[in-house]
Amino acid sequence: MRLPTFDGTIEHWSSFYDIFSSTIDRNDDLTLVQKLQYLRSTLTGKAAACIQSSSTTDVNYTDALQLLKEKFYCTRRIILRHCDALRNIPKLTRDSPEALGNLVDSINQHLRALKNLGESISSWDSILVSIILSKVSSDTAWYWEITLKDKKRMPSYTELLEFLEKQSNCAPASPTASPRPPRPESPRTQRPGPSRVHVFVSVNQQKCPICEGKHGIWSCNEFHARSVKGRSTAVEQASLCRNCPKKGHTPEFCRASLCRICQKRHHTLLHESTPLPDDATRSIPTAGTSRKRSETVVPLPSTSARPETQETPINTKDPNIFIADSTTNDLLVTAEISILDKDNHPIRCRVLMDTGATTNFITENLAKRLGVSQRRCFIPIGALNTLSTVAKHILDATVTSDKTNYTRTITFLTIPSISSQIPNQTIDCSALKIPRNIRLADPHFYRPVPVEALLGVGVTLSLFCVGQINLSTPNSPDL
Repeated sequence: MRLPTFDGTIEHWSSFYDIFSSTIDRNDDLTLVQKLQYLRSTLTGKAAACIQSSSTTDVNYTDALQLLKEKFYCTRRIILRHCDALRNIPKLTRDSPEALGNLVDSINQHLRALKNLGESISSWDSILVSIILSKVSSDTAWYWEITLKDKKRMPSYTELLEFLEKQSNCAPASPTASPRPPRPESPRTQRPGPSRVHVFVSVNQQKCPICEGKHGIWSCNEFHARSVKGRSTAVEQASLCRNCPKKGHTPEFCRASLCRICQKRHHTLLHESTPLPDDATRSIPTAGTSRKRSETVVPLPSTSARPETQETPINTKDPNIFIADSTTNDLLVTAEISILDKDNHPIRCRVLMDTGATTNFITENLAKRLGVSQRRCFIPIGALNTLSTVAKHILDATVTSDKTNYTRTITFLTIPSISSQIPNQTIDCSALKIPRNIRLADPHFYRPVPVEALLGVGVTLSLFCVGQINLSTPNSPDL
């Protein structure tokens, strides 16, 4: 039988001494000189240097063996070395079955040694689970988390090792065809571009549970047009994850990003917005007017958003734009006002006084020029024929008048655009008999100018001075 060797590694001393003692030290057929000679032949490195000066005699065998015991047999140091070895196991670069099997074997080896040294490793579950999970990839750790059913109980390390052992017993899929030989590289410099690869895969085509189209529910126009409560109901009826939304798992085990507004575990389209303060109403606001008197642009939410990023971009140049063309030459009620920026400097702009809108709006461009602080929100804005867009920011701005001492702080929702130029063409004022003593709210109403803000019904009606009966109370909508 071939004897094991010992190089001075302290955690290997116990196994070396047990084998040497049973085969050589307790063998009565061997003399002490022979035992010393066997002992010398099994030692290497610093262990051999420890007894190098001892001559090969009968009396020196017992001294040499005792010297080795005193130097390398220290229970405390052996336990610490095994603990260090567990922590220093390198993280797997690839969780292949072979690598997982080697990892389990290494961990079990150190744990058995610690148990034989009298350590109560059964109470180390939380520490060992943390160490073992740090050695595998996040994908393997995630799949193990899915198998756990009790969230309150810390699983034992043996359960994790059994899971990894089962993973290591799964043989990798063998290729059905031999790989093609690689092409010889051309000496010319290749132009950058996507490589051409032929891949044969099995695709699980998604089917929308609402319109039964070949797309995910997050890309469905009908889904976007519904209220937040209607979307939540549709997701629950289709047994989808509220965070993705996809099938096959629950939000607790979903790896997609969180809500972009509140950072909670649900999709941004399922976020319930908080009530709007002051001038903003709790009902779904209406962009533009309900009559076809202007070219009101209402951008549609893009349907190309993926659930992983939870992004619903609004492209105002998208061809899917609802434009209510002018059918009459009626003039809309506009005014030139000043809105104070962050430094209280007035910025001139044209606003639309719309009694068909329930909320005040401001363009993103004007909001940027004002520089006032904005708060994040996610408020669907309905329009004609169930078309909708989304306001992502809300701000408070002070409106002043150049004709009077009127000033008021109003809450606005920001949207990409409100309308095209109003009016759509220059109006000949020579035929209009406007009394000279009247001061117009919009002296340049006849010029085509873009509208940068929209005042809803509450603010608009509150500006009418003659015959007004004010029923409003502080901190409540205008009545």
